[in-house]
Amino acid sequence: MSNVWLDPPRPGVLARALVRSRADVREIERTPYGDLLPDWSIAALLKRAAALTPSKPAIIVADGTDPTRVGRSISYRELAEAVAAVARRLRAVSGPGRPVISILTPLVPEAFFALWAGATAGVANPINPFLRIDHVAEIMNAAGTTVLLCGTRAHGAGAWEHVAELGTRVPTLRTVWFLDEAGGGDSFARQVEQADSTQPATESSHDAERTATLLHTGGTTAAPKLVRLTERGQLLNAWCCGAFNGCRAEGVMALGMPYFHVGGAICLSLAAMLFGQTMVIVSPAGYRDPRVISRFWELVEAHGITQTGSTPTTPAALLAAGGSSRAPAGFRYWAGGAALPVQVAREFADRFGVPLCEGWGMTEMQGGMIINPTASEPCLGSIGIPFPYHEARCVQMGSSSAENLAPAGQVGVLSVSGPCVTPGYYDDRRTSQLFFESGGDAKRWLNTGDLCTIDEGGHVWLRGRSKDLIIRGGHNIDPLVIEDALLTHPAVMLAAAVGEPHRDKGEVPVAYVQLRPGISAEESDLLAHCQSALSERAAVPHEVRILKAMPLTAVGKIFKPALRVDAIQRCVERVQASVPGASDLSFQVRETGGAIAVVLNGAGKIPEQVERLRVELEHYTFHVRVESSAAD
Repeated sequence: MSNVWLDPPRPGVLARALVRSRADVREIERTPYGDLLPDWSIAALLKRAAALTPSKPAIIVADGTDPTRVGRSISYRELAEAVAAVARRLRAVSGPGRPVISILTPLVPEAFFALWAGATAGVANPINPFLRIDHVAEIMNAAGTTVLLCGTRAHGAGAWEHVAELGTRVPTLRTVWFLDEAGGGDSFARQVEQADSTQPATESSHDAERTATLLHTGGTTAAPKLVRLTERGQLLNAWCCGAFNGCRAEGVMALGMPYFHVGGAICLSLAAMLFGQTMVIVSPAGYRDPRVISRFWELVEAHGITQTGSTPTTPAALLAAGGSSRAPAGFRYWAGGAALPVQVAREFADRFGVPLCEGWGMTEMQGGMIINPTASEPCLGSIGIPFPYHEARCVQMGSSSAENLAPAGQVGVLSVSGPCVTPGYYDDRRTSQLFFESGGDAKRWLNTGDLCTIDEGGHVWLRGRSKDLIIRGGHNIDPLVIEDALLTHPAVMLAAAVGEPHRDKGEVPVAYVQLRPGISAEESDLLAHCQSALSERAAVPHEVRILKAMPLTAVGKIFKPALRVDAIQRCVERVQASVPGASDLSFQVRETGGAIAVVLNGAGKIPEQVERLRVELEHYTFHVRVESSAAD
């Protein structure tokens, strides 16, 4: 019999479980998920935690100059009071409509006060502060923002530097609250002080299924989409994350993932608060702070950290930082948000003495969904097993129905179903694109766009993104195969493979790498390493290119669109050099919404040269167009 329950479900009590296997998942599913929590309100659960342990630190902020020291500490009583006060103030200043607070700050406690207060009083809308200001405005307009919580220039570079533009671009915006007085307007602290404690923080009829948070996905190069998250969906996902990664009240969670990503907002922070744990914010810059990376294990020891999670680039950086520190007994670390290279997982376990457990999720699933339980040895290369109450399927590629399953062992499209799947996008016109056609089981099956296989034990194995597949003369090449091969080279810290356009083969694989600090390698050596490591000849990259720094998103994922643009740029330059008289023509490679175009500047140029280059470029798969000035 499974001993999955640490605190079994019973009325008025928060259930706690520790998953080690699929049998544990099945045991949990014998209990209706509605019985797991005593309440399905974030504010009510924070109030409950404050009543149980009022003086316990809920959030600790590591010192800005020495991350092993405590810079600030916020108790559960202070946290619950702050969230309630912000919710009341939001309702007071937002007018008769539903309050919507957008959050544009570094990684600070106030971001979470606003996140949970917004979900309580109306809608929370956390935004990546490194987006272009026009995309920030677009997100706020789509959400109907009434209040903006904003950083200032004192916090370094960020979209908050252009906050004045938002006042004219977002007509629903009523007020801006700044993290500190440097904003020259209302400070967040002053707003909290002005909250009327006699007013309710939320509507009288609480609905856990309403849209409580609007979280954007995309937006770095294309218009972002807003995903609807509910309180019930977020809390159930946080509960499942705790069951897979550690849910004991004495746990201490290190937070270095941002609040505008489900990893930071739900899998880490909300899970920690739900189970009454302490969360340590490692830095306003998160794991992008080099001081945190260089002193990570000192930070873990100093704050008694028991668990954390990040994208795979962070454990890769920890390995590159060197040192011989060993993780404390019982420490747990999961990595998700992008594929975890097997070599990184192996080196991490060997060097630090703790397994690196891969997990997977999406904004559209309100957090994680498939994870290797951290209480057991991970199945290296697999993203793990599905959460309780959720299912995964491998659907035939090209099928529009989730009923058409891929044959055993064949690659298909990963589809998932369960109560954490989002109700849809805020723009309902986009929601239909999310799901496969409904089948006979009447369930909603999300089309994730990821390719996978699922073994007999229920472990899911990712085989890349459908749009990331490199198709070389009819050969479907998984870029992960190339990346994993490169990461076995002792000089390579990060690796990414993309398709570069080719006249005859459609595209050929090319690889980009970032070397470990202090270690050198030649591109020819890395290419030779691939040739010996890859059994599939078609997968051997056409070139291996060394970069000083791999392009990363604000979350820490490798940003492949930038690499694809670079690959096309190089392709066009080669073609240009082969066309007589075309060497002085200028062009741009533009990526918009996943579609790439090469734009030739025909202004002031000889039309025949422009036309010759255009014709040559149209032998490739990207779109080509010519732009000329009005003077032409």
